[in-house]
Amino acid sequence: MKRLLTILLTCLLVLPALAQGEGVKKVAILEVVDREGIVSYGVKLQLRSSLTAAITQTPGYEAYDRVDMAAIFGEHDFQRTGVVNDEQIKKLGEMSGCDYVLITEAVMVDDYTMLLVAKLVDVTTGKIDSSVDTQIAPNAKGIRKGGEELAKQLFIVEEPVVENDNTAQITEAIQAEKERIAAEREALAKARAEEKARLAAEREAERVRREAERVRRESEKAALAKAKADAKERAAEEKARIAAEKQAERERIAAEKQAERERIAAEKKAEREWRRAHPYRSPKVKVLVSGGLVFPEGFYPVYPAGDVIIGWQKTPHWLIGGGIGLTTFAHEEGELYCGQDGYYYDGYCYGLMDHGECNGHYSSRMKADVNRVLPIYFNARLYWFRSKFSPYFNAKIGTTYNLTQKGLDGVYLAPAFGIAIGRFSMAVDGQFWLRNLIDERGEIEPEPFGNVVLRAEWAF
Repeated sequence: MKRLLTILLTCLLVLPALAQGEGVKKVAILEVVDREGIVSYGVKLQLRSSLTAAITQTPGYEAYDRVDMAAIFGEHDFQRTGVVNDEQIKKLGEMSGCDYVLITEAVMVDDYTMLLVAKLVDVTTGKIDSSVDTQIAPNAKGIRKGGEELAKQLFIVEEPVVENDNTAQITEAIQAEKERIAAEREALAKARAEEKARLAAEREAERVRREAERVRRESEKAALAKAKADAKERAAEEKARIAAEKQAERERIAAEKQAERERIAAEKKAEREWRRAHPYRSPKVKVLVSGGLVFPEGFYPVYPAGDVIIGWQKTPHWLIGGGIGLTTFAHEEGELYCGQDGYYYDGYCYGLMDHGECNGHYSSRMKADVNRVLPIYFNARLYWFRSKFSPYFNAKIGTTYNLTQKGLDGVYLAPAFGIAIGRFSMAVDGQFWLRNLIDERGEIEPEPFGNVVLRAEWAF
């Protein structure tokens, strides 16, 4: 039944149009208006082509898109403003023989949406017969769909009424078809609204995404700038610290060098002053000649002593060298030395003595025997001050040769404390060494011995 109704409706729509060819209305399609100048020529051309095809497929209408508008009202001004007057419309109708003029305007809403506004103007009256708009995507599919949508809304075909026996049925079919078309239009409007809401939601989501991306980039940029500033500040602080350390190191080195120079200058100055005050203590060979008195344990009797020291004055404080001396001392009573062929014990001398024969008891103590020894030693002296007046400590260590006994007496040690006044000095020595004595059995036995020497010295 539906198929039969469709065939019948087609016949009712087509046959009257064929019978009345003079009833076809001509539509002149003008160039698409772009007030902002951002719609490309390709998009405009595709849109005009889509409108031409859609109008041509609409029953009762013919489309003309090749109209000499420049000769009528100036194509450039029309493209810029889209404004025409009634006289220009009528002139266009007279020149082209058209019944209607289609004026289409395109506006880019954003990067993803284009708004199309179409106006159908009657050339006889100059009034707008109908005006519609739609939003499309600026691509080939969207442009084709937009042209079809505009043509469907602009050109609503009213079917002529044909009187026949089935007029009531045909009227009902037409009414049903109108209701169907209205429902389709309602569904299309609803779909358009949903599409518009979807596009708006997408645009909002895109805006939010871009805003978030912008905020993220700004935060990253701020963080990067802060990191660079912090790094620059740290580098400046590190540079300042290194410069301060280098400056402090240079100042420390300069201070040390200055202190060292001052110390060396002070030492040189003191050395010069000391040399001027002690010319005899300059670094050279020194000859020290001394003489003194030897005091035994009881400080009586007193014997003479003398020394000659040859030394090297390396510094103002030290003198190092060697020496030889002559010391005279006496045995105590009861300690008489009897020579090689005799010995003495407990007041008696057995055998021969140096001064005669002793072959019996000797009831009384004999006088002390005098010994002369020759000390041979290493000498070291330390002056405490660099001034002309200076205490000093002197040490001698070596051995002694006994001129009386004709032999070595053993280790010799003589520490001394003295005072130097210019070339002259005085000292007190303590002499200690081992003496080789012959005991009652005729054996040589080492025995420690010591005395005190008070001496005076002159430096050459």
